[in-house]
Amino acid sequence: MFQNYCKGANSVRIFSEFLFKNILPAVEEAIYNKTKVQIADNMKCNNPAISGNRCNLENHILRHLAIQEEFKSYTEYIHNPKLYFQSFIGEHVETFCGNYKELQVMLRENLKEIKLHIVHTSKEASEEVNLKNGDASMWLDHFCTNLGDHMVINRQSLTSIQDEDISDTEFLKDMIAKYLEEVVKSENMEKVDASSQHLCLLKQKITEILFKQLEGCWAQCPFCKAICTNTMSNHTGDHRVQFHRSSALGRWSYYKTDEFSNNFCTSMVSSDSSFRSCASGNWIPFKSYRDGGDPYDKWSITADGSTQGYWKWFICRFQKEWEDRCGYKFKGEGVIPDSWRKITKESVLEELNVRD
Repeated sequence: MFQNYCKGANSVRIFSEFLFKNILPAVEEAIYNKTKVQIADNMKCNNPAISGNRCNLENHILRHLAIQEEFKSYTEYIHNPKLYFQSFIGEHVETFCGNYKELQVMLRENLKEIKLHIVHTSKEASEEVNLKNGDASMWLDHFCTNLGDHMVINRQSLTSIQDEDISDTEFLKDMIAKYLEEVVKSENMEKVDASSQHLCLLKQKITEILFKQLEGCWAQCPFCKAICTNTMSNHTGDHRVQFHRSSALGRWSYYKTDEFSNNFCTSMVSSDSSFRSCASGNWIPFKSYRDGGDPYDKWSITADGSTQGYWKWFICRFQKEWEDRCGYKFKGEGVIPDSWRKITKESVLEELNVRD
């Protein structure tokens, strides 16, 4: 009798040890998945830059750029806005996750919840086996299926223990609880620091979640590089923006000169001027800019003359840097109006109307 008990106990130990060695990656993933969603939700509710729509996010980005006054950052934003938006969100995620104590509390609570699910599910599996006079295979079927809402477990990876003797289900329940505690401690699953691989992956996933929620269309105006404000990436209809910019930001110049074209799109489309299509090389009147084909015919630019002081300030503040980068000058037809130089950084920040 004692020999049979030892054999059964040993079988339960083998079963429990193998089980947790195989499901540990799923346990860790479940904890971090729950945590990343919690952090993303927290930031979406409480972070002013991320709590609104993409227009709000862009205004926060423009504010950040103006405060920093770093030309390199501006060029990254103008030429690759999608990447810059993602990087900006990533910086906010980095700041949030820099509070390691708060992160540890979240991970610890989620770990506690997952542990309770595992222990509860193992108890239910044992009760079913006892009720139906089942075996280890039935126990594993119940266990894997009912944990499916919380983590993904590969039932096939556990076939080598489905013939073990687990008739002492009370001992099995105790062993699972004991071994779960030991595995958690040995794997340092509650530990968080800057060098943690789990933390790096967590921040990356949170950034992806928030970016996807705030992503929209990334088409840029062929004249001034303003970003389409539609919230759908594959939207129907024309691209539109609330405010266009100076065509100098799109690197447009007067034909066969080194003079920037410094007009705004909303003014040009009502002028008698023409532009040379980048695709065909043909001259197209601005009034019928859509005749220029792709990408011009994908845009709706209204001749309302609306402008924003922000990019006028940018051109005055970084005139030399932009001239050096593009190889053109703000002179002649493209000279900067004196009124633009009176625009202050404080006024453009106020114009953005964002809250901290």
